[in-house]
Amino acid sequence: MDRRSFLCLLTCTPIFAKSKGPAWQKGEVAAIDVIRIPVKGKKMRYGYTYTIHGSGHSYVFDSHEKLKLTVNGPVEFTLEGDKILVRDERGKEHKETILKTAVDKPNP
Repeated sequence: MDRRSFLCLLTCTPIFAKSKGPAWQKGEVAAIDVIRIPVKGKKMRYGYTYTIHGSGHSYVFDSHEKLKLTVNGPVEFTLEGDKILVRDERGKEHKETILKTAVDKPNP
């Protein structure tokens, strides 16, 4: 192998070795439920349950923080095993555990 081939191999290989990012899907926020959790005395802590429809399925997940999402609004998400990565309206990504998955049935 001559020097030119070796340099090309070193400089060209990372281009082909780069992996693609996650395959983002488009969906819709179907529901946001607020959970009130009593904590010592009169204090309350809040939790949030989100339902997202997309690609023929519904995904339900909880978050301890309120995400910047709008009910019936668009959302981008990707799936990684039992995790869902959601991109909120500000472009911030949130990774949460999927609690329930359901197949959406078409309306007759």
